[in-house]
Amino acid sequence: MGRRPSHTHLALAAESFMRTFQQLLAQVSTEVQKYTSVLFLTGGMSLEPYVIEAVKQAFPQCDIAPSGASLGVVDGLSVYASLTQDVPVPEPA
Repeated sequence: MGRRPSHTHLALAAESFMRTFQQLLAQVSTEVQKYTSVLFLTGGMSLEPYVIEAVKQAFPQCDIAPSGASLGVVDGLSVYASLTQDVPVPEPA
């Protein structure tokens, strides 16, 4: 087994992630806000407060709609599958 990462390594990794994430948000924010006023965050990381805050700062004119973080991914995959394979999408319960 390898060594456990130190607090310093974890802090540097988190800082690097946030810097890259904020750069990506800046690249798309102007274009995205032209086409929508609501954003749905999906996936496990969408539950993290620092991710939500970064998205709010990058898209101040957009509402952040709460969604089932994990189920949003599943729903999207089922819609994609139906569009590519002629599979009917079940109605939400």
